Amino acid sequence: MATLGMWKLLNLFVHLYGSKLRLMNYKVIVPARKLLLCSPVPKKRQCFLVMCTLCFALHALLCFGMLARKLSSKRSTEPGETDTTQILRTYLQLLSAFLSAAVGAMNYVICWTPVVASCILNNIVKFQEKAREVTRIKDFQRNKYAIVEAGMLLMLIGTYIILFVTGPIAIYVGVDPLSELFGNQDEYGVVGKISLILVRLVIFLIALLEIAKSSNALFIVTLLGICSINDVLSDLSRAARIRRILGGFKEIKLYRELFIWNKYTNQNFCSFEAPPLIFFGSGVIVLTYYGTIRMYGKMAVLPYLINPITWVLATFFLVLLVPHAANCWEYANTFLRQKRNCCDLLKAQRKVWKSMRPLNIQVGPFGVIRRGLKSLVIKYIVDNTITLLLAF
Repeated sequence: MATLGMWKLLNLFVHLYGSKLRLMNYKVIVPARKLLLCSPVPKKRQCFLVMCTLCFALHALLCFGMLARKLSSKRSTEPGETDTTQILRTYLQLLSAFLSAAVGAMNYVICWTPVVASCILNNIVKFQEKAREVTRIKDFQRNKYAIVEAGMLLMLIGTYIILFVTGPIAIYVGVDPLSELFGNQDEYGVVGKISLILVRLVIFLIALLEIAKSSNALFIVTLLGICSINDVLSDLSRAARIRRILGGFKEIKLYRELFIWNKYTNQNFCSFEAPPLIFFGSGVIVLTYYGTIRMYGKMAVLPYLINPITWVLATFFLVLLVPHAANCWEYANTFLRQKRNCCDLLKAQRKVWKSMRPLNIQVGPFGVIRRGLKSLVIKYIVDNTITLLLAF
């Protein structure tokens, strides 16, 4: 998966959100396939990054707080508002809160521990080169990812453009998540009203950009990391029929390095990103399915487009990322089983292979991602979508 096209997409992503918007401190060297940190980082830029991250977190907390207040309050609508406006605002609050919670860990990694993403991606090329040396397979990158790369390109450009259009429209219509905090804005006068609109617009745009940045980063990093390691494991399994003592020791060394890389990735990223991503990501899919059906004709065209676009991207996560994450454990387990059943291994090699554990994607304290998770998530999405459509 670590194709030249994916590294070019990573370079485009860093250019859009790093060079243009100053929301990241990365640079990409495409020929060397490296993701590097910009150093030294100017103090003003670092303060701006921290401010944007805190604004993103505050916006998510306020959305959850307003939703909790609505659940405990008997008043269904605010004074001077129609039911449609209140429904649209509540829907956007739910969508913003769930999206922020789903990608919040990625946002934390980019801002506070940026070296983690570099460590995850920069070792992929080394693993691929060692796998070629061990397996002697010339067509190592045999899998074609042209459709995935085209989808990621549309996602990058689409989310970058549409947010700058839908944000001001939501503010103008008065359905942005924070609009109900300020009540009737006519009481503040012309200057106060304009100031409040600008504050709402800035906060909302920052939150949307942080969500888009974190979502794109999550897709690119996970696709590059998981799919590339799956390709390595798949090729090691294909070459397991080659019985060479020297190759066996090289395989042991390579698998140990893969295991250390996998453990580092789980500890510093997957273990705290996977649980909210699966739970809130499934919630986002349910909400966008519901919104695509129920909000038709009730929203302006451009804000409404957020529903099908988010629906497609969230489904893309379910269809692509979850199976590939499950394949990591499956491929590693298959490869280890093949090596343990080899008849011409040295005694020391056999003991080492028996002591190895399969690579996996950790879901915090809930275990690892396996193939049964996909059917469970689909059942959760279908049941809750039908329940929402029947109830509201």
